[in-house]
Amino acid sequence: MEVKEINNRYSELAESDCCLSCGGAINYAEPKEGEVCVDLGSGRGTDVLRMAESVGETGFVYGIDISDGMLEKPAGMQKNLVWLM
Repeated sequence: MEVKEINNRYSELAESDCCLSCGGAINYAEPKEGEVCVDLGSGRGTDVLRMAESVGETGFVYGIDISDGMLEKPAGMQKNLVWLM
């Protein structure tokens, strides 16, 4: 599958109610205040937003995803959240 096809497919799914989670890895990561976290394949950013709450104002969370639609969904929702596009 080409990158463009993946981008289109997941950009469409970003607008749906479909659950795309891989199993809640955040439940095992236990991010702490001040830490720097990276979520590869962050999708709509659900885990990224949860990690941002855990790391607080002194930490950072980076969400990385191949799909523009997924990245646009949560962009700008937290001041300590950076989306790489």
